[in-house]
Amino acid sequence: MLNNTEEFCQFIGNLHYFYINNLPVFVNMKKVVEIDDDAILVLLSIMIEFKQKYIKYNGNYPVNKTAKSKFENSKFFHYLNSKHIVDEHYLLNSADNQIVTHANKDVNSDLATEVLDDATKFLWGTPRYSKGAYRTIIELMQNTNNHASLTNTGERHWWLSISKDSVTNSVSFAFIDYGIGIFQSLKHKKSTHWLKKQYEMLISEFHNNCDILRRMLSGEMTNTSTGEIYRGKGIPGIKEVLDRKGISSLHIITNDVYSDVGNDIYKKLQNKINGTFVYWELNKENIYHDK
Repeated sequence: MLNNTEEFCQFIGNLHYFYINNLPVFVNMKKVVEIDDDAILVLLSIMIEFKQKYIKYNGNYPVNKTAKSKFENSKFFHYLNSKHIVDEHYLLNSADNQIVTHANKDVNSDLATEVLDDATKFLWGTPRYSKGAYRTIIELMQNTNNHASLTNTGERHWWLSISKDSVTNSVSFAFIDYGIGIFQSLKHKKSTHWLKKQYEMLISEFHNNCDILRRMLSGEMTNTSTGEIYRGKGIPGIKEVLDRKGISSLHIITNDVYSDVGNDIYKKLQNKINGTFVYWELNKENIYHDK
């Protein structure tokens, strides 16, 4: 998702075509030579979407031994080969327990605490309170619960994967939902909603969503009638966490925008995705509090 964004988003789009047309799919991974934890998370979440809709989804292992081992360790094929996996929530551990994937539809504060206790214990030896990382997870869960669907709240799954790296002494988090994405959500708000008015005004001025996402995150979207600032809420709240060093290396990919937020890089994607992908890290330089 981060190192090969355009091509991977195109691949997701191809799978989405099969999904919306109720067509079976076989993912041929024989020639794959490199795959990271985020890509496995995305493939897993897509595969579950197919199985929930009872559309045939199958695939094979890469020939490359390293890539194949990565898949085997993730236990991806455990779910692929399961006949009945339609559920409200999922839990998938890697064989070495270094990668843990959760999926749910609800805002689950207990899970956020559990995940961060494990992550901070890995980094500092004992569980610590990472207020910023906790807020990030809760904001993303709430965002999916409230905005991912055009019809009902709590209709779409969110997926959260946690990967521990003993070489870099860091823990990476990847979060994805296959809702409608940030900008589609803004487009479908009521015509009287100030955020929609702001979005329509900005898109007519800048003609792209990259500048709008940057302005959203920096708190430059304001309700002119009330003075209310779109900051500290949802995705913009996560930018505040980054600025306060609560997390590191924040990336957001949604609809037609790729962003490396910490380095102020925003790029327009030729291959759009439905939904929102967010990546961030925790390391020993991030702020925490003793429990």
